[in-house]
Amino acid sequence: MRNSWIILSFTALFVYCGCAALVGTETSFQQWRGSKIYQGDGGAVETVDGIEFWSAGEPDRPYRIVGYITQSRSDDPLDKIILGTFNRHEIIGYVKNNGGDGVISVGSSRYVSGYKEDTPPMDKEFNTIPRSISTEYSVSSKLVVFKYVDQD
Repeated sequence: MRNSWIILSFTALFVYCGCAALVGTETSFQQWRGSKIYQGDGGAVETVDGIEFWSAGEPDRPYRIVGYITQSRSDDPLDKIILGTFNRHEIIGYVKNNGGDGVISVGSSRYVSGYKEDTPPMDKEFNTIPRSISTEYSVSSKLVVFKYVDQD
């Protein structure tokens, strides 16, 4: 019985990893140059792996902007289940590699990314029923990467 649970667990992990590998995101980072120091009034924040994700509002401590991340991904419901709002793993890598402490979500947009021709079914006489075309959507998220500033 114990072996069955182990096999089932590894199978579930394999399927999850396989699905996650199929879900592609395109992430880019642009360096920001400027010395201006900002300070918000606080808001909604979640910390993941030491990186702050501000979804509403801005940090209530002094910070400066170090970069700008744009991430595009499929708007498929399964992708949302696997990744959530965006692929945080990729974002965390960009933030840490560029000396940031977190990101502030500044917007997202949904757009048509392509069209998919559905596989046609066949009727009882094995005649192909006309194909249908469905629209595929993607979402582009924009995030500001920031670093806290110590003011003495």
